[in-house]
Parts: sequence; structure tokens; C-alpha cells
Amino acid sequence: QAYYYVIIIVYIISVLIGLIFMFFIKRLAGCCIWVILIFLVLSMAVGGFILFNKAQSQEKEIDGQSRSSTTKYVSYGLWAGAIIAALMIFCLFRQIQLLVAVLESAAIFVNQEGVSLLAPVLLFFIKVIFTAAWIVSFIYLFSTGTPKLKKKGYPIGGITWDNHHREMVYYHLFGYYWISCFLVSFFEFVMASAVSIWYFLQDRSKSIFGISVFRGLFYHFGSIAFGSLILAVIKFIKAIFDYIHTQLEVLRENGQMQILTKITGCCMDFFERFVKFINNHAYIHIALTGDSFCTSAYNGFCLIMRNGLRFGLSAGILPWFCFLSKVGITTISTISGYFIVNAFAEKQNAVEEVGGMVIIFGIGSYIVSSIFMSVWSMSAQTILPVSYTHLRAHETGRNLVCRLLLEKKKIQLIYS
Repeated sequence: QAYYYVIIIVYIISVLIGLIFMFFIKRLAGCCIWVILIFLVLSMAVGGFILFNKAQSQEKEIDGQSRSSTTKYVSYGLWAGAIIAALMIFCLFRQIQLLVAVLESAAIFVNQEGVSLLAPVLLFFIKVIFTAAWIVSFIYLFSTGTPKLKKKGYPIGGITWDNHHREMVYYHLFGYYWISCFLVSFFEFVMASAVSIWYFLQDRSKSIFGISVFRGLFYHFGSIAFGSLILAVIKFIKAIFDYIHTQLEVLRENGQMQILTKITGCCMDFFERFVKFINNHAYIHIALTGDSFCTSAYNGFCLIMRNGLRFGLSAGILPWFCFLSKVGITTISTISGYFIVNAFAEKQNAVEEVGGMVIIFGIGSYIVSSIFMSVWSMSAQTILPVSYTHLRAHETGRNLVCRLLLEKKKIQLIYS
């Protein structure tokens, strides 16, 4: 029974380590970003130097001219990439500073609004309950057809449907896609609304998540439903396409048709990711301005096109931060759990039990780290367009700074 207490202790340690990582990002995000960028430039320059020396040594070998020339070209390419990256860092210095302020502000939001960490957990349990209810209703709907034996003498048969039952099954499947997408979209809107309100609101006594849920239910329910409808239609078309691909024997025998279907599937996956991206920014603009879905999607897309380099820089750095943070939280928590379970172990040779507990620690710590990073990433993705929209209304030629971080630091000093 002591192992149950160990699991609880390790998960608490994971939460504490997640909060420490948020504090770390809040204080040292700028240093980390500059270290990553400088390491990228230096790695390309050093890699080019190593390959160039290797090419010089290959020229002395017999019949090594072609290999040395190729290695030289690769080294020249690395040097050119290092120079281009250094120039881009120099030209985008102010944008990188703004991105650092956005990442630090997202960490401040997570620390100040700790209830935001419960949102992914609540969404998970709601989706589990909905999926279980949907499966039960689908089994009932599936069994309303006409039973029919496939072959005589076999106790296993099948269900045949008429057109009416088939339409009901399709409608039921589409409803699952739509409601699932709606739940995720509602969560994205609530997070975007909470971050937007937190950006401008200085009264910490108000419940920004309660206000955000109220806005989503009574003011923007139709916009969220419409955006999730678009995504559900795409998912439903993909499901039909995959079903046809698995049923037709001609597609599996013809190599050209297989290539064509794979290309079509990749295009549909790309289009689905694009729609998710546009929907996410549409919900952010709905939370910020209160406009309709189509207007917000258009404004969000225009904002991305006007600030392509800034959003591209954010898209390149955010995944690395999330990945490194997940690895760090999971590793530290798992190692801590390993030492704790050894202290509680009754037998020193109980290697199998310790190994199983370490796996449980790793899975639980990864879930905790994913919750922290999903909230932080969503907060940063929201603060980015909100701050750019705010800066566009107040920017001058020279003084392009993020007011957000300065204000939040002042508020933090006042309350501390």
C-alpha cells in the first residue's frame, strides 16, 4: 500500500517541478532563446569547418576527388546557412525581444492563474464521458438492423441496414466528430478569452475563467459551433475516404492508385492542419474583439500574413521549449520516484516491481508535463497575436516594445 502513497508523492513532485519550470521560463526565457540561436549558428559554422577539413584530407587519397568536392559543397552550404542565420538574428533582434516577452508573460499567466491547469484535465474527462455515452448509443443503433447469418453452420453473423438505418449511422458518426471538435474548440476559446482578459485586466479579484465560460456559452456559442462544424466536415470526409480506401481491392493492387490515394491523404491532412490553425487564431480574435467567426478568421489570417517572420519564429521556438520542458519534467520526476520507491521497497532485489513503478512514474509525469506545456503553449499563442494587435495600434517607428511584460512586472511587485 505504500506504493500508492509513492505514486501520489511523485505526481505532486511533478506538479512542483512544472511550477518551477514556469518560474524558470519567466526568469530565463530570454537567455534560453539566445543560447539556442547562438548554438544553432555556431553548430553550423563548426560543422562546416569539420567537413572542410575532412574534404582537404580526402583530396590526398586516390580517387577521392568526387567525394571531397561534395563534402566541400556541403561545408560551404553550412557556412552560408550560418551567415544567413546570423544576419536574420541581427535583423530580427526586436522581434526576438518581443517573443521573449511573450514567452515570459505566458509563464506569468500560468503562475498567476493556476486554475488554468485544470482546464485540460476537465476537457479530458468530459471527452471520456461523451465518448463512452456515444459508444453505448452507437452499439444500440448498430443493433437495430436486421441480423443475418453469413454462412450456414456458423454462429457468427452480421447486421444488414436499410437506407434509413445507414443514414442514421452516418448522422451519428458525424455528430461524434462535431461534438468532439466543439469541445476542443470551446476549450481553445475559453483559454484565449482568459488570456485576453488577463492581458488588459488589472483587477485580480475577478474570475477570468468564469467570465470566459459565460462569454463562450451566451455570446459566441454559434461562432464556436460553426468553426467546429467546418473541422468536423473535414474529418468526416477523411473518414469516408479512408473507408473507401480500405474496402476497394483495386486500390490495393494498383500501385499508381496507391500513390494517388496517399498523396490525396497527405493533402487532406495538410488541409485539416491548416483549418485547425485558422480556427485557433479565429477564436483568439473572437475573444479579443467579439467579431463573428468569418471576420475573425479573416483578420487572424491577415495578421499572420503581415507578421509572417514573427509567427514563423514563434512556431520554430515554441515546440522546442515544450519538448525540452516535457523531457525535463518527466526525467526529474521519474528519477525522484525511482529513489523514493527504493527507499520504500521492502526487498532490495525486487527489480521487477521497481521497474514497473518507474514506468508508471514516467507515464504520469509525462501527462503532468503535457498539461503544463499545453496551457503555457496556448497562452503564448494567444498573447502573441493579442500583443501584436495592441502594438499595431500603438507602435511608433523606434519604440516598438511590449507593454504587457512591464505592466505585469509592476503588478507583481505591488502584490508581492
